[in-house]
Amino acid sequence: MRRKYRLSLERAIALLIAIIILLLVGSIDMPINIFYPMAALCLVGSIVGLFLPSILTTWLIIFSFIIGVFMVIIGYILIPIWERTIVVIALPLMLGLSSLIKIRAGSIASAKLSKDQIIKYSNERDVTTNLWNTQEAEDFYNKCIDFLKQTKIPAAEFSATLIYWSHSEQYHQIDADETATVLKKIGQQLRNTRVPSERVFYLEEGYFLVLGSINSKIVLNKLNERSMETMEKTAFHTDESETKIQFQCSDLIITNENVDKYKDFKQLTKKLVREHEMEIIREYQ
Repeated sequence: MRRKYRLSLERAIALLIAIIILLLVGSIDMPINIFYPMAALCLVGSIVGLFLPSILTTWLIIFSFIIGVFMVIIGYILIPIWERTIVVIALPLMLGLSSLIKIRAGSIASAKLSKDQIIKYSNERDVTTNLWNTQEAEDFYNKCIDFLKQTKIPAAEFSATLIYWSHSEQYHQIDADETATVLKKIGQQLRNTRVPSERVFYLEEGYFLVLGSINSKIVLNKLNERSMETMEKTAFHTDESETKIQFQCSDLIITNENVDKYKDFKQLTKKLVREHEMEIIREYQ
């Protein structure tokens, strides 16, 4: 299949400038000097083509060419036929090239904007789970801490729940693709089982963090039980078997009384991970 040639923005601009120079220089050397009319046509064509919508520019090119041809055929003008031909095509040519420049510039700007949006999105989200990443979790947590310190209102308490997919590293070594599929499914299950006001983050290595405005331990326990019951139905599939996966869950409600103990994001995650480790110790006792 032959590749279609597309005139780049730089070449379109260079071509427009070159044609304007040729038309203006050539109009001076013509038997009848039409420099000023030609300059006016080039100026009008270049500006109008840049600002008018493409559809209007197309119609203007058609009408200007038809009117020019009509004047050349029936008009009585004391200008040689080849000079009249150049005058006729000057305006449509300028309109077409300037419109092309506008389209190319718009395409480049749109591509640049899309690229920036993709980069911004990828910097905020984990690609596998489509959840906010660790940096976003830390930023959001810091905002919650700052708000709690400034307001000093008991009702402004908020909750943090850390859910860990047990032995997720070993599962990843067995089948990385299936691990990614399970992580994505867990992320979706968490979004579906949590309160809409809560935000779910993926901290990598099988850890999911849920932050929200829950200030009741009873309500938080109910939500965590609901999430755990849903997620524990998830299975890890291999060619030979199907394995039910397990989770560990720890939670904490940040209040005015304990906010100084967990004012740093690392302090929070360290506390919640330690709760996981203590749960494992209690299980083996």
